[in-house]
Amino acid sequence: MQIAGRDEINSAIAELVAMLRSDYGWQADVLMRLREAVNGQDRQAVEELFGSGGIWGGAGSVHDVSFCDAVLDERKRKLLFELVDAFASAGITNRGASETVAIYRRWLAESPFNRR
Repeated sequence: MQIAGRDEINSAIAELVAMLRSDYGWQADVLMRLREAVNGQDRQAVEELFGSGGIWGGAGSVHDVSFCDAVLDERKRKLLFELVDAFASAGITNRGASETVAIYRRWLAESPFNRR
């Protein structure tokens, strides 16, 4: 089955992988497996990987990574927004992903720490 928005998804994943690769290889590998499933049009694998604890779980997950750099951390969150939005457009959603991104969006909108 064709996955809509594949180019957007691949672009966001590629940038995330590039950000993570040097210091967070395990997290980069999680995203690379997701990209392989997307490119292989394996919707079941995509749904499982996209909703996995490796991306949205607690300590050690992709979303939990902090670069200790406000600009990089904000870029990572925005790329995760792009992934959630692109997958939603393709009809692939995950409650944990949606809830996490909703929190991030609220932080970006309301937090004085993110205002420049």
